[in-house]
Amino acid sequence: MFRRRYPLGLLAILIVGCNQNPFAATRNGPNWNRGAKQQPDHIVHLDELDRRNRTLDANNRDLHSQLARAEQEKQLLQEQLTVVRRNLKETTNDLKSEVASGKQSRKELEGINASVRFRGGASIRANNSLSNALELADIPDATVTREDGIIRIQLAADDLFRPGTVQWQTPSQDILSDVAAAIRRHYPRQALSIESHTDRSTRRVGETQHQLSVSQALLIHNELVTRHRLPEGQFVVTGFGGMAPLVSNATPEGRHENRRIDIVVHPESIARE
Repeated sequence: MFRRRYPLGLLAILIVGCNQNPFAATRNGPNWNRGAKQQPDHIVHLDELDRRNRTLDANNRDLHSQLARAEQEKQLLQEQLTVVRRNLKETTNDLKSEVASGKQSRKELEGINASVRFRGGASIRANNSLSNALELADIPDATVTREDGIIRIQLAADDLFRPGTVQWQTPSQDILSDVAAAIRRHYPRQALSIESHTDRSTRRVGETQHQLSVSQALLIHNELVTRHRLPEGQFVVTGFGGMAPLVSNATPEGRHENRRIDIVVHPESIARE
C-alpha cells in the first residue's frame, strides 16, 4: 500500500518544484524578448547607413567620370575650332591672292591688247574718246557692263559648253547669234577680245585649265567669224584658265560663276593697213 503512494508523492513534488523554477519564470516574463527586439533595430539602421554610403560613393564616381568626359570633349572641340580657324584664315588668304593675281593678269592682258596687231592685218587705232560713248547693248542671256573704259559682255560658260569640255550646249547657237547681232549693230569697228575663264577643278583629262580655256575661246571665235561672218581681224583670243576667279571656288555655285566667257569691247577701233 505505502509502496504505491511513494512514487506518486515524489512525482507531485517534482512537478511543483518545476513550476517554481526562477529561470522558467524569467523566460515566460514580459521582458523576455526586449533585448532581442532592440538588436535587429540597430542592425537595420546600420545597414541603411551603409547602403546610403555606397550609393553616395557610386554617384560621386559617376559625377567624376562625367566631369572627365566633359573636359575631354571641351578640349577636343577647342582643338577642332583652332583647326577650323587656321584653315579659314589660309583659305581667305589664298582667295585674296587669287583675286589680286587675276586682276593683275587682266590689266596686263588689256595693256598687251592695246599694242598688238590683230589678225588679218588690222591694227588698233587709239580712240579713248569713244570709251564713254559706246552704247551698252541689250543682249539676252548676257551681262553687259562698263568698267575702266571698256564694255564687258559676260556669258556663262555652262550655257555654251558642258562643264570642263568643249562640247556645245543646246542653247549656245542662239546665244552666239544674239552676241553677233549686237556686235554687228553696236560695235562693228571696235577691237574685241574673247577671254575664257575656268574654275580650278573642272577640266578634261590630260588638259590644263589654260588649254581648256583657250580651246573654248577659239571655238567661240571660229563660230563668230565662220558662221556669223564677223571680221576675223576684229578679235584677239585669250584663255585665262582659273587665274582670275570672280568668287571663291569652294562651292558649286562659286565654280559655276567663275566658268565664264567675256567678250571685251575696247574703245579703240580697227583699220586695215
